[in-house]
Amino acid sequence: MNDLTIAEYLDRRLSMPERQQADIHLAGCPECRDELAEVYEFQRRARRPRLLAVGGLAAAAAAIILFMVRPVAGPVEETVVRSGGDQAAIVAYGPIGETSPSAIQFVWGAQPGATTYRLTVTGQDGTTIWSRSAADTAVALPDSVSLSPGERYRWVVDALLDDGGTRSTGLREFRTMP
Repeated sequence: MNDLTIAEYLDRRLSMPERQQADIHLAGCPECRDELAEVYEFQRRARRPRLLAVGGLAAAAAAIILFMVRPVAGPVEETVVRSGGDQAAIVAYGPIGETSPSAIQFVWGAQPGATTYRLTVTGQDGTTIWSRSAADTAVALPDSVSLSPGERYRWVVDALLDDGGTRSTGLREFRTMP
């Protein structure tokens, strides 16, 4: 995949046939998956400072308003706030959006330190349709699993890390074309 195709893929500007072709290519090309993950991570980090600045300004404004409305009486206890850490969620490449119910490929970014990945596909009601563990970052839905045309499905990949931790793609959704 060239740089333009990767950018259009991440911005979701590819047509359905182009996206399916890209998904198939990504399923078999670890170099392009790595490149896509690097570009995604770069975009995520480029957006983060703006979000932190806006969030910091909003928090400062809220603190000033709170102080003005309710003055502090007595000693102030220190509050410990825990963050989600620097580790981002695993990048989910596809399927996302509308896709053909045949030859579905699930593709996600590699997670450093992952020993195995667990893919779970569920129906709209949350019932598990299919699940599989894999060492690779691409899995094809087997022909024995049939998806109904026009239905919505959800999928998630969880990575088990060598330090005992986990990372996830978060829940992703796709719809089969009627």
